[in-house]
Amino acid sequence: MRKSARSCNLYLYSLLFILSSCKGIGSPGKSLISDSNDTGSLSKSVSIETAPNGIGDQISSISLSISESLSIYAILRDEEGTFVSNTEVLWSLSGAAGSLVINQNGKSALFSALSVGTAQIKAISDEKQYVITIEVTASPNTLPVANDDGPMATAANTMISVSALLNDSDSDGDSISIVSHSASSHGSVVVNGDQLEYTPDPGFYGSDSFTYTIDDGNSGQDTATVQLIVVDNFTWIGTGGNNLWTNGSNWCGNIVNQNCSGGSAPGNLDLARFNSSCLNNCEVTINASINIFGIIMQDSFSGTIEQGSGSMMILGSDGFTQRGGSFIGSDANITLTEGLFSLIGGSFTNTSSTFKLTRTTNVNETYFTVNSVATFLHNNGTVNFIAQRPWECGNTKLTLDIPSTLDFYNVRFDGKTSGCGGGSSENVVKAGSTLVVTNDLTLGGGYLSGDLELKGNLLIPNDAPLWLRAQQCKYHF
Repeated sequence: MRKSARSCNLYLYSLLFILSSCKGIGSPGKSLISDSNDTGSLSKSVSIETAPNGIGDQISSISLSISESLSIYAILRDEEGTFVSNTEVLWSLSGAAGSLVINQNGKSALFSALSVGTAQIKAISDEKQYVITIEVTASPNTLPVANDDGPMATAANTMISVSALLNDSDSDGDSISIVSHSASSHGSVVVNGDQLEYTPDPGFYGSDSFTYTIDDGNSGQDTATVQLIVVDNFTWIGTGGNNLWTNGSNWCGNIVNQNCSGGSAPGNLDLARFNSSCLNNCEVTINASINIFGIIMQDSFSGTIEQGSGSMMILGSDGFTQRGGSFIGSDANITLTEGLFSLIGGSFTNTSSTFKLTRTTNVNETYFTVNSVATFLHNNGTVNFIAQRPWECGNTKLTLDIPSTLDFYNVRFDGKTSGCGGGSSENVVKAGSTLVVTNDLTLGGGYLSGDLELKGNLLIPNDAPLWLRAQQCKYHF
């Protein structure tokens, strides 16, 4: 009986590792390891790949950051590299850099990076072991985020404490702190723990700001800006949804939790302020007649105040001061009952009706000022200067401090000429300046001195004092 011979091919398996990370894979390397005792024999191999279906990448080492994870699969391939199956292997882990969880009876495993260091994963198949090296590094530091704060409101001469860190964050969970700050333009800033304390300069009103820098303790920093407004109850902030004077929400009102709240339009004992605290609607319309203490337009105000048609304005002892922005008069009267008119900057367009300026004092002073850098437009209206002195002896000189030349349309001067029994008053055009009247100049009373240029008519009304009507030749133009 003939016994047939049977040939046997020896298949040796080698195990390679392909690793995958949630953040990416290292440079692929051909890690296929195969064993063969016969160069003519066929060989199969096991690789560790990033997917269980044979379409993953291969790698023998990788670098991970703390809290990253890595899934690995044992894949059997034939001698031509064709996918055969997801096979079972024995896994082991050495090193304290992470943990390894075996899944699917050894077909896959999950490595989680826990601390800085080196880990080695061994996979054993057919008494052979293969090692993958994993380097775990510290997670890259994420910079903290500092967010701008404000605008926050405080009263004049009043410190405000800003909790700047409340809206700042660090995604790594690092503790953040304030490490520096810039100077503010109109106040002082100090760090008090996690608070920034701002104190405005004495008498300052308007907007101010400064920057601060936070640090996360790992050299990560960010910078933000704190915006502040220094206000009083009748500071225009423009948050009422329109630009109307009578809308109370456009005025600051009370300061509650560092915000303006419950505002109302100013009354006859109130001074209206306009400055850089205006956040919106800075083109203001006086939509009703007003009777208030006064108006201040600071140099930081860049908006416009427009007198509505028919809206009369009466300003008391605080008068009218303009350092910036624009004022546009309409067809209604403007009356300053006792305050000064000071146009230091910006543009002022007079009413086309009558602007009446009255001052009663026994002290020589300037009560009408137009700076050379400001613009005064007469708007074909009348300006009535009324200089008064209380009932006592002496002469009060009230000066008009104007540029070298200033054009008016109609001008009327009134005053007292009662002599020692009642005192007298005198309107004075500043030396070196010329007041130009393009239409009518009316002399209603009192003394007048300085240079005037009349291009129109000189009027002496019937109610003027007899001495003035009889001695009008004393006035030369």
